[in-house]
Amino acid sequence: MRRGDWRRAPDRAGFPSSARSSHNRAVEYRLDPVFRGFCVFWAVVCAALVVTAPLAVFLLRIARHAGVTMRQDGLQVRWIRTREVAWHDVMTLRRVPTRSAVRESMGPVQCLLRDGARPLTIAAAAHERHRELLAELERRTGLRVEDPEASAPVRIPTMVGVLVLLLVVALVWLAAAR
Repeated sequence: MRRGDWRRAPDRAGFPSSARSSHNRAVEYRLDPVFRGFCVFWAVVCAALVVTAPLAVFLLRIARHAGVTMRQDGLQVRWIRTREVAWHDVMTLRRVPTRSAVRESMGPVQCLLRDGARPLTIAAAAHERHRELLAELERRTGLRVEDPEASAPVRIPTMVGVLVLLLVVALVWLAAAR
């Protein structure tokens, strides 16, 4: 799909006309710009704290590399690493129940595979057009995304706790540097 195609007028289902895909065409879903900016911001913060510089490298890799591509023969998920799965190997699609505000905001969907391999997890809500991504995933596999149980409510205090912890680590680091 050419860059910018998704901006065309929507069809009757509400998806951009160019985003409709047949089994013969690859469809790519890039990381959402807001989430990409979130990764870049935290990469800069981590790079400033020398101890967490390796985490900054991973966050920059995710910001630049992440995406999902659906082709005729299978699914390719790029996050830190790239993983490919054939459509016929997908046995079940299910939402992952989470107790973390960050993971909940990413809307993880797990693809359980027939061969018993490690499940493939897609951070669906972290991608552009994530509703379309899930609809296309369901259409190509012929499966529905299961919601085994309502996930735990998003716990904002947990996120605030993580941010406070990062702030404390930064202050200790700055105090030790003096």
